[in-house]
Amino acid sequence: MGNIIWIIISVILVIFIALSIFSMATGKKRNESLEEKYNNIFAPLMERVREKNLMGDDSLVVKILTDKEDGVLAVRDDNKKLCAVAYSDETLIFPFSDYKSCILDTEGKIILNLSLVGKTYSITISSGKFKNTSIVGKQLLSMANKMKNFLDEMIDEV
Repeated sequence: MGNIIWIIISVILVIFIALSIFSMATGKKRNESLEEKYNNIFAPLMERVREKNLMGDDSLVVKILTDKEDGVLAVRDDNKKLCAVAYSDETLIFPFSDYKSCILDTEGKIILNLSLVGKTYSITISSGKFKNTSIVGKQLLSMANKMKNFLDEMIDEV
């Protein structure tokens, strides 16, 4: 009777180890594909900013992945006192002195309202698909706050 229990425990242990190894192997592949997808989303935005000679080695960068899997990229060059915000088909490049404010609207959707001298741009981070209290909603809100604070730091640099 005792040998049967040990055999059953050994078989269960071998199955568990095999499933763990399989899970680690497929998880690594999944992470690599997600990383590639993430890089593919931000590559065109970064290229548009590089074309404007704003992406230097000492440039500060913040990235947001929206709930629609679009990217929002903010690049700040404190030496040149220039900032770029790239999203969708837009690339905004402006001197720090043109920056007025960034207001985060969280009523239903998460929207960054970027105010520059003469114009305000609305950048949708979350379309309301996720509640702001959900795990994904909290993460999107956290990233939006990070970008808002990143942009607000320009006020201190002027």
